[in-house]
Amino acid sequence: MNLRVKVMEEHDIGACTAIFIAAFSAEPWNDTSGPDDVSAYLLRFLELEGSMCFVCLSDDAPAAMSIGMKKPYLGGVEYYIDQFCVAPAHQRRGIGSFFLNRIEALCAGQGVSGMLLNTEFSFPARLFYERNGFHVVEGLSVLVKE
Repeated sequence: MNLRVKVMEEHDIGACTAIFIAAFSAEPWNDTSGPDDVSAYLLRFLELEGSMCFVCLSDDAPAAMSIGMKKPYLGGVEYYIDQFCVAPAHQRRGIGSFFLNRIEALCAGQGVSGMLLNTEFSFPARLFYERNGFHVVEGLSVLVKE
């Protein structure tokens, strides 16, 4: 298995849409977004100033994607991961950990000093991120107003 990471480009949106839908339509997320909505969402991220979107290729086929952005904070700039997923057919093979490590290195090369994300506390994704060096910030809550 030959893995490499590249910056996501507009021509990657179709493959990344398929990865997103395959990953998030399953348990525990059960997302029902359709391909048109997901493609439009990914395109909006690519067009966002400060976006940092990546694709992990396994033997030149897209296997995982991460969309996020540079986020300033008082100590510098961090990478906010909005969505990170590995195609179900590629899960449990070390691709996600490889991908996160490469993203971290690419971010560091751009002066980005940390990474952050939100995930459901009880979902398996939290344990994956913790195994890869992320930690829960005690006392913080995610608040939403719709």
